[in-house]
Amino acid sequence: MSKDCLVTTLKGSVNNDNLRRLGEIFFSTYQAEEAVADSNYIPIATPVPIEVRVVSGNGYLTDSDLVSNPVKEKTFSNGNISIYFSNHDMVIGVRPKYTMNRIGIGSYTAQYANWGFDLSELAYMNLRELIISRLHVTGDISYLKDCWEENTPSPYYKYMDLWSSATNVHIHGNINQLNGVFVDFGFIRLRFSDQDIYGDIVSYANSNIHYYIQSGTNVFKEISWCKNTKVHGDLSKFDADVLFFDGTNNNNVFSWTTERGGGTILCLNYVNLGNYVKNYLIDNADLELSSSATYKMINISGTVDLTDADVVTAVNKLKTKGLTQFVINGQNMLA
Repeated sequence: MSKDCLVTTLKGSVNNDNLRRLGEIFFSTYQAEEAVADSNYIPIATPVPIEVRVVSGNGYLTDSDLVSNPVKEKTFSNGNISIYFSNHDMVIGVRPKYTMNRIGIGSYTAQYANWGFDLSELAYMNLRELIISRLHVTGDISYLKDCWEENTPSPYYKYMDLWSSATNVHIHGNINQLNGVFVDFGFIRLRFSDQDIYGDIVSYANSNIHYYIQSGTNVFKEISWCKNTKVHGDLSKFDADVLFFDGTNNNNVFSWTTERGGGTILCLNYVNLGNYVKNYLIDNADLELSSSATYKMINISGTVDLTDADVVTAVNKLKTKGLTQFVINGQNMLA
């Protein structure tokens, strides 16, 4: 059976250097009052040489002093790459992105790095590490789902660190799109405070078994990144090793519908439990405070009768547990 192909050639050419080239990731840079070597470089790890160019803007690729040897295009050999750039608003293109296994570094000393990207730039990548704290980051968090290398070889492990702040991060999306994504990661820190993030925080955290949020150690779970987000959930269904949940300034009302099922007291900070305050108090009153807990506090609000006999008994038990703070509807229960 013959196979005939119709081959066509379109006459013409493209003469626009602002267009994205095949396999290219775009980073944006920002002119700032503080521009030093530590704020003005893009750290990348790659096993193959990469091509870097200024796609748009009046700046240059430079040496670490941000001035010397200014060029518009540069080729780097493989390994740990530091792409220094002048103090200008620019778009920098780097390719091939598919072979990069790390973006970012955990040792920035500047308050903010003067570069960033939209999360959509991560599409089809094969990363082992993504460290984007202090960067300018925008976009839908769903792009954090499929940008990781499969079957990461030993002794490497996957590492994700995104610590957002309202000044430099503007991300959004349903947290449940990331359910189960981070199960085999060696380290995960995602703090989405002040972002348009929504969804069931409990099912997300429970599906990412090795998902830890805290400083110091990764032996236990402390979920502390939900300030001013739109997450919700039945907090009684957190895994037993979750020790702390921070709902600071979160306008959503959480619930507590069933017994915690063992474990230790789930400490809460600024959490509105609506009509479930009594359930929470009674359930946790018979549990002990974990010696590993960083935040040994209960600060909750909601509808509750503090003269109810069962509530009084639960409160008295909790007062003996070693809490450093115990507040219900603004009332100090340790006074």
